[in-house]
Amino acid sequence: MVTPTTWLPQLYQRFQSFWDRAVPATGLALLLWASAQATGTYPSEWRLFLAALLFLSGLIFPRGAYVAFTFLIAYPLYGISIYLAAIVLAVLILTSHWAMQNLGAAVLVLITPALLPWHLETIVPLLAGLWWGELTGALAGGLAALWLKLLAGMAGQPLDLARLSGWTPAGTNIIERFSGFNSLQTLLGLVNPFADTSRSLMLHLLQVLAWALAGYVAGRLARRVWSEHRRGWAPLLSTIPAGGVLWASYVFVPGLLGPSAQPSGLATALGDLTLWLLISALAAGAVRQSYLYLRRPLMRPLRHRREPATQRASRPPGLDKRRSKPVPPPEHEPSFNWTPSDRPQATAEADDDVIMLEMD
Repeated sequence: MVTPTTWLPQLYQRFQSFWDRAVPATGLALLLWASAQATGTYPSEWRLFLAALLFLSGLIFPRGAYVAFTFLIAYPLYGISIYLAAIVLAVLILTSHWAMQNLGAAVLVLITPALLPWHLETIVPLLAGLWWGELTGALAGGLAALWLKLLAGMAGQPLDLARLSGWTPAGTNIIERFSGFNSLQTLLGLVNPFADTSRSLMLHLLQVLAWALAGYVAGRLARRVWSEHRRGWAPLLSTIPAGGVLWASYVFVPGLLGPSAQPSGLATALGDLTLWLLISALAAGAVRQSYLYLRRPLMRPLRHRREPATQRASRPPGLDKRRSKPVPPPEHEPSFNWTPSDRPQATAEADDDVIMLEMD
């Protein structure tokens, strides 16, 4: 019987392969459409066609969809700078082996800038650790932080992740900064924002490592608290300490590096930062818990087999149909159990026979 609490797991488990492939395929299609929209390279009808074609190829052959996305994304970047397109294409090709093995984690890393306007970018390392374990979570968290800093540097924004929360990426700033650059200028435009001062460089490095550590902690704790007694609370018990690692990297690390590394306005935004980190941790735990709910084992009704008529006819009359224990015989029928109470009567009858023989 289908109930409101079982029809969603039944729908997911019946088409599990489709849903597992549809999520990363949708992410790739949206990334291609957003990049083409921001740069204005493809016409509007071609954007929808290529996005739909990429989505369908992701359903049929996910690895082939990532290869197609790698080369399709190069053309919008070519509209900005041919050298920028070459650098991004080289990075995507060098990381293609890991990305095709972990397509969901790769898509989650690439869509991290889209979560900035909603202050939910910190959900990426937490969710990656819960979903794919500590090693993949650490790698995805570090790559997501580095990707955010690179994109902010290309747009001329501050690279501190605490100040990037709430920022809306715009392609016009990147186009204005990199259009007309040669290869050396393009490379310097990517590297110079990181080399402001030695303390700021250390801050960027520690923040990237903190995102990697948060993904590792979330994945590690999820495995340790994964038991029968605390199974329902495992995602939340894992994301709260991992979110604390991110909070410490925003609050304590700049103070340890000195006033020059301390971002301006951090004390006033500390309450909002803590609130959004807590919301991201709860959201990551809720998403993981929802996935576990969809994969929970369902109780299937037992099918009662009807016995043939010949088998029912051959059943002994003393056996109950519902129980395998024999029914006790009636009082008027003799019992065939040999009990000690029967032995004295049988012995007395045998003695009487011997006496009658001796008298004869």
